Amino acid sequence: IDLTKLRITSNQIKALPFSILKLWKKKGGKLEEFLVDRNPLQMPSITAFEMEAGSKGVDRAFHLLEEEYDAQMLNERKMLEAAQPELMDKPAEALALGAPPTAVAGQ
Repeated sequence: IDLTKLRITSNQIKALPFSILKLWKKKGGKLEEFLVDRNPLQMPSITAFEMEAGSKGVDRAFHLLEEEYDAQMLNERKMLEAAQPELMDKPAEALALGAPPTAVAGQ
């Protein structure tokens, strides 16, 4: 995705979607500027953007979001393992958040 600047101001956004990680340079994106202002952002915390200026603040915020994503994937994997051990031979990325297990298993 070639998006280089993103401004989110005066909204009611509490959590960024995990798909926004695709914009992160670490993940192959081209995002250079991300302004988050006057939002009740909790994930990642709006202070993560404010603690360091420029791309360092974006890196910090996206790193926190990535950690939350990884934690949710691990938690979901543990829940699936308890419910359906036969799915555990699949890579975690193949088990999309919220996807029904039958869709992942190819049924």
